[in-house]
Amino acid sequence: MKKVWIIGFCLILICAVLPVCGVFEKIQIDLPAKTENSGESSTTIPSLPTETDESTSATEDETETDIIVRMAVDLLDENSTKACKIAVLNVCRNNFNYLRKMGRAPEKISISNYSDSLYKELEEIFYDDRINITYQNITVFIPIYKSGHLKTATADEYPYMTSVATPFESLSKDFMYDSASPCGVSVYGLEHITKEGYDEIKALEYYLPNFEISQK
Repeated sequence: MKKVWIIGFCLILICAVLPVCGVFEKIQIDLPAKTENSGESSTTIPSLPTETDESTSATEDETETDIIVRMAVDLLDENSTKACKIAVLNVCRNNFNYLRKMGRAPEKISISNYSDSLYKELEEIFYDDRINITYQNITVFIPIYKSGHLKTATADEYPYMTSVATPFESLSKDFMYDSASPCGVSVYGLEHITKEGYDEIKALEYYLPNFEISQK
């Protein structure tokens, strides 16, 4: 009788313990997954900016500089005065900014008279000698050409451009004897008057009398 009572007690104890074990199993299954090495819960770490992001922006800036410098290289000569180079480069910068604003900025410039030394000199000027050129405080496109006639023309397309006398154009090897005068700024004219003592600001003011022109 005593043995029967002991066996019965053991069965009751086993029945009482089994459900508790099942609860522990569930708790263990529901626990967050652990990493093998650290024993900490695995989490997703957001990606951080890399050095590549910065270099991409730098590349875009370099491309813009390259386009503007190439625009100027195609108009200038290595022997041009520095004041003429500064003036031409800043007209090219102005035109690039205008075209970009209009969604028409050039992406690639092919130049016919490439000069490595001239390119490097203009690249230095690009960063060191900035000129602000506006018409009634607005950036407008400024036509520019190598050499023209004895007087610059006006054009309906550029109503803000004024006709100015340029008798010294006759000294240029590119003088346009039988052609109509172009509208805009003559690179040869800038070269001539800067040799006569005009600085880049005064030279630009000669061709752009109604513009606001100032050193940045």
